[in-house]
Amino acid sequence: MPTGSIKAREIRGAIIESIGTIRADVGITDTIIRSQGDIHARYLHNCQIETFGNIYIENEIFDSKITVSGKIDSPGCRIISSSLYAKKEEQKTISKKLFQKMIEIENKINRLLPETNTAIKVLK
Repeated sequence: MPTGSIKAREIRGAIIESIGTIRADVGITDTIIRSQGDIHARYLHNCQIETFGNIYIENEIFDSKITVSGKIDSPGCRIISSSLYAKKEEQKTISKKLFQKMIEIENKINRLLPETNTAIKVLK
């Protein structure tokens, strides 16, 4: 049965169905959440989240799958090995930043690749 709002210091290994807001002062780990309200935390690690509300994460989303009807408003957040789906604009901003980082990494690899190939040839 769904609960109302939830406020905790940290959430680990839970299965939560909530009508209200879920707020973890530290983070949420190894948890499945289905909610109608917003979700607030410093980090998400190995979570599956479906919400009609918004998600606000301060630091990191890692190994998680997030689906929201609202927005993912986490401008300073690192996203690592995760899938994000949102209907509102902020998710596009996060995806754009992530895409830009991927391009930066690819450019660095392409700059280092000729040097690496030369070094391999010398070693052969």
